[in-house]
Amino acid sequence: MRNSYVQSAVELLKTYVFTTAVLAIFVLIMAFPHYPESMSQWVWFLLLVTPVTCAILFVGYLLLNNKATRAVERATERKQFSFLRIGYGIVFLPLVFGGLYFLARAAEALFKAFF
Repeated sequence: MRNSYVQSAVELLKTYVFTTAVLAIFVLIMAFPHYPESMSQWVWFLLLVTPVTCAILFVGYLLLNNKATRAVERATERKQFSFLRIGYGIVFLPLVFGGLYFLARAAEALFKAFF
């Protein structure tokens, strides 16, 4: 019984390391040419790449799986072209980008205040 716990932990660790490596490669490709420059930056990058990616995916899921989005999808599911879907995107995207801009400015202000 104890051996199965160890095997499960080893499998989880292998999966996490593999996932981190794959995500790190993709993030480094997207961030070209801005790479971590010191050893501590690389350590923080590798520690945070998986949790931050999971958080971004979760927020995306929440944003794209709400009542308004589902209602628009139901109303336009049989149409290839829909002004309702376009209008929803025109209203939705600036709200999301505005929220991201606000969060980035708030994080920058906090970073400057404490570091």
